[in-house]
Amino acid sequence: MDESRTRALLTRVVSEAPPPAAVDIDRIIELARARERDRARWVIAAAAAVAVVVTLAVTALTLGNSADRAAPPAGPMKLPIQKLPAENPHANIPVPSSVPARFDLLRSELLVSGVPDELSERGTQVRFTTLGFYAIGRSTSSKDVSITMGARNAKLNREVGNKIVKSVPGPSINGHPSTWNRWDGEFGWQLLWNWAADAPAQVTIRGFPDPEQLAAKIAAAVRVNFTGHARLPFSVRSPEGGLLSEFQATVELSGRGREPSATTAFAGPGRGFISINTNPLGTGIGKPDSTYEDRPARISSIPSINDGTFTTMIVAAGDLKVTGTCNYTPNPTITLEDFKKLCLSTTASVQRVGNFENASDWPIFTPR
Repeated sequence: MDESRTRALLTRVVSEAPPPAAVDIDRIIELARARERDRARWVIAAAAAVAVVVTLAVTALTLGNSADRAAPPAGPMKLPIQKLPAENPHANIPVPSSVPARFDLLRSELLVSGVPDELSERGTQVRFTTLGFYAIGRSTSSKDVSITMGARNAKLNREVGNKIVKSVPGPSINGHPSTWNRWDGEFGWQLLWNWAADAPAQVTIRGFPDPEQLAAKIAAAVRVNFTGHARLPFSVRSPEGGLLSEFQATVELSGRGREPSATTAFAGPGRGFISINTNPLGTGIGKPDSTYEDRPARISSIPSINDGTFTTMIVAAGDLKVTGTCNYTPNPTITLEDFKKLCLSTTASVQRVGNFENASDWPIFTPR
C-alpha cells in the first residue's frame, strides 16, 4: 500500500527532524519524488517489511547531547485517535491564554473534531514542542487535512509547497487573528494563527471545495488536554541514558487499508536516538538473517553521516512486529559497540500489553 501521502502529511506537523519511526523507506523515497517540498522535517527511517534502504536524509539528524535536554515531567497522554461527531465535543475545554514552552509528552493530548469522515486514516504525533495530527482517505488520494499546535515560542514547519501564491487575513480563531495562505499547485491552503500567547498553530487543507470554511471550523474546535493519559499497546524498557522524546500512532477508522502502528522514540544516550515501532505481525518479520537471545531477527548496520552508524533490528514479540531503528554518532558518552547492544536489547524488550486493533484497550504507557 502507498504511504507516501501519509509521510508527506507528517512532515507538515514538525519543525525539526526528530528520531525516526520505522516504516517502509521505499515509500519515503516515493514521497520525495511526488511531494518535493514536503521533506526532511520528519524523516521516517527503516523498513519493517523489506530490506532497509537508508538515504542521507534519514540520518541527517542533529539531536544534541541528551544531557542538554531537561527530562520531561512524569505523568501520563492519550494517543488513540477516535472518530468524533461533527459538533465540537471539546467545547467545554477552555482555550488557554498561555501554554508551556515544552509539552509534557505523557500528558499532552491533541483533541480534534470536524475532520470529514471520508478521511479515515488518522495519525498523531507528540513531541516536546509540537502536537500533530493528519487525516487522509484511502480512496480520496487528493484530499487530506493536517494540524499542528506549537508550544510557546515553537517554530513550526510552514513550508507546504514551492511558494505561496496568495496570502490574505483569515478569520478570527477563538479571538486570535489568522492568516490564510494559498500554496502553488496541488499543495492546498494553510490557516495560520496563535492558539495562545506566542504559541503558533496551523491547519492545512487539500482537495476540498471550501477549504476556508473547513479549516476555520477545525481550527476553532481543536483543543489540547494537558491532563490526558499516554496509552500504547506495548511496553518497552527505557534505554539507559535515553530521554523519551516522541510518540506516534496511526489507525484506520474504516477497519480497512493500512495496519495500525505505534511508535515511541528516545533521544540519546550521547548524540544518538533509539526509535521503537510496532505493527501487527501479519505475515511475519521477513526472512531472518540473525538470532538474538534465541529469537529469529533481521539485524543490519550501515554507515551514516558524521562517521555514524545506523542499526536496524526487526523481531517478533508475540503477535507484534517490532522494529528498532537506532542512529549512533561518535561521542564520549557511549561507544558504538555499547550503543548497538543497547539498541538491540531495547528493541527486544518490547511486550504487547493491549489489543492493537482496539485503541480503547491500550493501557496507560509507563516506561519500564
